[in-house]
Amino acid sequence: MRFRAYLLSCSTVLVLDEVKKGYRMIRSLFKKGLDWALFGMTLIYLLTGLGITQFQIIEDLTFGLLNKNLSLRLHEDLLVPFLILLSLHVFYRPIRWVYLKTVENLVMRVRS
Repeated sequence: MRFRAYLLSCSTVLVLDEVKKGYRMIRSLFKKGLDWALFGMTLIYLLTGLGITQFQIIEDLTFGLLNKNLSLRLHEDLLVPFLILLSLHVFYRPIRWVYLKTVENLVMRVRS
């Protein structure tokens, strides 16, 4: 009986290790994607902001593609997605910590 319980606990640990590896990979991909998306959104937001205030320079740099009116419209439309990405970036660690504690508590309940 003890041997069976030992094997069950070992197999549970192995399964949990595999789950953790998969979770780490997904977490890493999500975090990198979030970071790059926020970086790109920040650059676009800054470019459109400069397109509003320094429209002569930005219009020349973009060969007339980004004029003052388009910059203003894009700048206003990108505010909500920018804030969402920024919030996810800032609150990623606390959300992950709560998730890991919840999973850890569930595993402890299953083991006992």
